[in-house]
Amino acid sequence: MKQTTTTAWARQVCADAVKQLGVGKYQILHPSWMYWLFDDFWEERCGMRHVGAHTEFAPLAMPNLPDGCELPAKFVAVRFYERHTLPLNPGTVPMIQAMVQQIASHLPVVLLNQAKLFADDHADLPIKGDNIFALPDIPPSQNFILQAAILSRAQAFVGTYGGIAQWALRYKKPSLSFYTDFKGTAMAHRALSQHLSAASGVPFEVCDLKAFKLWQMAIPAFTEKIALGSSQMAEVGV
Repeated sequence: MKQTTTTAWARQVCADAVKQLGVGKYQILHPSWMYWLFDDFWEERCGMRHVGAHTEFAPLAMPNLPDGCELPAKFVAVRFYERHTLPLNPGTVPMIQAMVQQIASHLPVVLLNQAKLFADDHADLPIKGDNIFALPDIPPSQNFILQAAILSRAQAFVGTYGGIAQWALRYKKPSLSFYTDFKGTAMAHRALSQHLSAASGVPFEVCDLKAFKLWQMAIPAFTEKIALGSSQMAEVGV
């Protein structure tokens, strides 16, 4: 849950930590300050000028790969997971599987799926096929950093529209993500990502899955261009 208020539990955790560390006076920089500052933007009462006046965006640092983890020289990171904007059902799953398998026929695909870890309500879609690789079994405490290390080395990301698509953009990776119903999702999040995309020259495409057949036709050209790198993709209009 988003930390929009400071709870008694959070205050106690901080108090226990500073006692353990022997710290005297301290202040808590709580996430609720950020949510309060940008609430007008999330609720669509103001625009990007307000965000720009209080932020400075920079690419995220590339984490080290865990020992023994090897990746293809060039690959597409993929994660399709269920959320209210993209239910996994008999109408969507075959299209997603066909799309990923078609991408894999041109470039290796590395899945960011969390096969044995269920940390939230986003159930992953397992996809199998030639040239499709899954994450190794690792402790849950290392899962996030492993995904970051892989995503930061990918040529592009393809998957469900949401946080990971936005995460890929912060690594300056071209992102292609899908939904079937955009209701109930903050348009401000999408607007911010598209603003960053335009400012950085890194493609960030959000599409209705109903355009599946169109993307089937475009995938050969898409995979050819992403192998060139994001800057060249922007130059050729992908």
